[in-house]
Amino acid sequence: MSQGWLNHRPPTERNVFMGLFEASFNAIYTYVWQSLNPRMETLECNYIRQACDLLEGLIPVKQDPNSGREEIAVLSGEHLGRLYVFALMWSLGALLELDDRVRMQEFMVDRCTVDLPPFNKYPEGSTIFEFVVDDKGKIDKTSNRNKMKILRRNVRYRYEHRIFERIK
Repeated sequence: MSQGWLNHRPPTERNVFMGLFEASFNAIYTYVWQSLNPRMETLECNYIRQACDLLEGLIPVKQDPNSGREEIAVLSGEHLGRLYVFALMWSLGALLELDDRVRMQEFMVDRCTVDLPPFNKYPEGSTIFEFVVDDKGKIDKTSNRNKMKILRRNVRYRYEHRIFERIK
């Protein structure tokens, strides 16, 4: 299934993602399926589809100023690899409880060659699930990106303003 999606991607992306899928996806999927307890049963094809959908949404698209056509941005192999890890952890780890996510992370550290976020540089208990890849391919802790705002009590806030503020 990933091969079908990759066939429609630019050659540089195809090569990077194919290597990553072949090197890690089956091992991690098998571990999740056999050793962990996802909250619901899901077929392997759904995990793959979710990873591909996440990658599709994470890879930036830019608009050509001359023609107005959308073009897929060219990203480095390192950037693509980080996006792959993000998509992998959220496709395979989304249905796991916190303790199983930690076990999945430990498996990835011990048995996979993918470039994981630097969770071990943070306080005890930090996991790969607390990181995101920015537009430049840098890994950042989600808590660094989402600053807590104090809302005033007697002010009426419009719902759509809060949503768009989060999306930006």
